[in-house]
Amino acid sequence: MNEGHGILFANGESWKELRRFALSTLRDFGMGKRIAEQKILEECHHLTQMFEDHKGKPFDTARPLNHATSNIISSIVYGSRFEYNDPRFKEMVRRANQSICIVGSAQIQLYNMFPRLVSWIKNRQLLLQNVEMSIRDVKALVKNLKETLNPSVCRGLVDCFLIRKKKEEDSGVKDTHYNEKNLIFTVTNLFAAGTDTTATTLRWGLLLMAKYPHVQDQVQEELSRVIGSRQAGVDDRKNLPYTDAVIHEIQRLASILPMAIPHKTSRDVTFQGYFIKEGTTVLPLLTSVLYDEIMLNPGSIPTIRDQASEDTSNFEAPYVANLMDLIFDQVFVDPAPL
Repeated sequence: MNEGHGILFANGESWKELRRFALSTLRDFGMGKRIAEQKILEECHHLTQMFEDHKGKPFDTARPLNHATSNIISSIVYGSRFEYNDPRFKEMVRRANQSICIVGSAQIQLYNMFPRLVSWIKNRQLLLQNVEMSIRDVKALVKNLKETLNPSVCRGLVDCFLIRKKKEEDSGVKDTHYNEKNLIFTVTNLFAAGTDTTATTLRWGLLLMAKYPHVQDQVQEELSRVIGSRQAGVDDRKNLPYTDAVIHEIQRLASILPMAIPHKTSRDVTFQGYFIKEGTTVLPLLTSVLYDEIMLNPGSIPTIRDQASEDTSNFEAPYVANLMDLIFDQVFVDPAPL
């Protein structure tokens, strides 16, 4: 679908260059820094306001959580957020979520194994339609940004890409990786990888807090005691060992991406007695790690009591399904050019 463009399903020099560019640019715009924290806190305000608008009545949390996480990425990629009732924005998020569900369906898995035999699969046609419409929307957004581009001020990742593209064109660089297709697919890759994963993790958190109210009570007690009525921040993490342990256990227990993005071996390798030839597609089974007996104690959330009773300042998540971890730690290890 990506035709070798973008980040997730690219390969070789193009993948290396775009990975380097994305890492550098996202960090410049605050990923892992206080700048990004402010964007997240701003979006949290909009999200909690939407929750409050329901006045305690039941509602589906999927859409607002997806909108919130997508907006955080939008603010970094485009330089601004969308209103939750923006028709184009709502359709973009809906399409991205639907596409991820389709990719994980049995029909698409079958197609990936036998592409010549089942090219007529309905889900594949719907997936291709979604990709086409997403490209159309991203092109329109990029066009607006290009028309108002100021080389001295980068509003987001798209601006940085356009400036780099213009610089290489002016320098007469041939076969540059900074072309329109790579820009379009890099943007769509970031949204696909970052929106659904983070929103799904949050939904699992809400579900498990409802399932284990005594854990929820202890989390609330710790937050009230340490933070009070103010907004929580990254600096508070070291003072919230129980809450930190709960978040990590939610991520482990949810295992939202059982199998990572397909990768391929860059050379012949022997792993645990098995010979794997260069160019072989490999699917890491992350769930086998998250539920292994040597990882945290497998089971239900109450097991985090033991973790929270210890010093968790150096406790690392076995798998953190947010934008940076999913894309740059899990995916960018020579992904297969699907």
